[in-house]
Amino acid sequence: IAVYNYLPQAQTVQLTLTQEDWFELLPALSTVEGDEREKELFIESDDVEVVYFRIRVVQFGTHSLTMTALGEHMSDAIRRSITVYPDGKQLEATFSDRLEEPVEKTVTIPAEAINGTAKITCKIYPGVLSQVVEGLEKLLRLPHG
Repeated sequence: IAVYNYLPQAQTVQLTLTQEDWFELLPALSTVEGDEREKELFIESDDVEVVYFRIRVVQFGTHSLTMTALGEHMSDAIRRSITVYPDGKQLEATFSDRLEEPVEKTVTIPAEAINGTAKITCKIYPGVLSQVVEGLEKLLRLPHG
């Protein structure tokens, strides 16, 4: 986790990783760092520090990772969506059609698929322009890291 201090003064920050059922916390690699889900660090003014939390994923799928930073002068929190893919080959199928009359599509999930990893998304657009707008939203979105 990269922690930035944009303030004109240094501060001590208490970081807390919210425990979720999709991962487990692992012991730190060194004896200097603890394996707790809370860590404290000192950040100079206009500086950045990095803190590592070692985790082992135990569930596939899309999950949220939440980190809270409580500082002496300013606090913040962030929640990111993380998709965990299983080992193996990702299979995708796309169907397009017009809904001028009833339409039926069959999706076959392979028998060897890992339980809990199948996902089906259905998008219905009222017209071609709505597809263009969806594409523009993705192009215009500000980058984030």
